[in-house]
Amino acid sequence: MDENKRLFEMIYNETKEHVYRFIAAGCYRLDDIDDIYQNTYVSIYNSIRKGRQIEDPEAFAVHAAKHELHRYYGLMKRLGSRLRSSLPSGSSDASEMGDAETYVIEDRVADKALAAEIAALLAKKNITTQKVFFLYYYRDMTLSEISKTLGISKSRVKRRLYSTLEQLRRLYGKE
Repeated sequence: MDENKRLFEMIYNETKEHVYRFIAAGCYRLDDIDDIYQNTYVSIYNSIRKGRQIEDPEAFAVHAAKHELHRYYGLMKRLGSRLRSSLPSGSSDASEMGDAETYVIEDRVADKALAAEIAALLAKKNITTQKVFFLYYYRDMTLSEISKTLGISKSRVKRRLYSTLEQLRRLYGKE
């Protein structure tokens, strides 16, 4: 059992970023990324437990992620769910209170309301624009990395990011 755990941890550590980006690029909804990511690694662990030999961890992990994407959305289709685009409701960074002396509850409520408004606006954008925002702000990827991950030009990534940021600035002020 220890050998299985060590092998899984090695595969996870070597592949986690690449697999996450692959899943983010292939998802229809940003809310689904974490579920599919978790399912992918559960599937990998189960394969290891069953004695599957893994020669190329990255190729194996990407194959498992591809399988989980197809399985997840196939199940959604069979259940008759409509796939709607939306951003996650918030991140852990937005919900942290910080220094209690300088941060009052009203500010926190206002921040959450503003974040919800921005998320609603972004949810109306097409999925590619949502993915650009998610990968840029939640995964701290560079514009070049996003371009490569999504298979679109760097100028398209910039245009989507900056035009949406400009729209947000016009609606909500400079910050």
